[in-house]
Amino acid sequence: ISVWNLHHSPHLWKDPETFNPDRFDETFTNEGFGGKWAGYNPKALGSALYPNEVSSDFAFIPFGGGARKCIGDQFALFEATVAAAMLLRRYTFRLAVEPSAVGMATGATIHTANGLPMRVTRRVPGSPPAAVAATPGVASA
Repeated sequence: ISVWNLHHSPHLWKDPETFNPDRFDETFTNEGFGGKWAGYNPKALGSALYPNEVSSDFAFIPFGGGARKCIGDQFALFEATVAAAMLLRRYTFRLAVEPSAVGMATGATIHTANGLPMRVTRRVPGSPPAAVAATPGVASA
């Protein structure tokens, strides 16, 4: 199963190529499956912190699903959230190239094809964040 294709399928997600974090607050179904796919139901999340195979009837499986699901999925998400918060609190990150130059490669995992060149600047406590450059992906040094 190609998780990338599953997560970007227009049959399973409304406007899958559009960045829309609010999509996980909206119910989505597709009558084209003749009732064989339950669709995505945010109410089925229960106490889960993020969408999973239960709420999406296996249309969203970033950590796999069922008996072979990654047992460390909750820890991985908490660890990533804490690490990102600690880094973003202390540093500003901007792409050093145009976003189209990054590229994507797939295999056992999905990763950048050409790396992810970034300009990293330390934040000064108490000062406002630096202005974002007018050109996407280009920042002043």
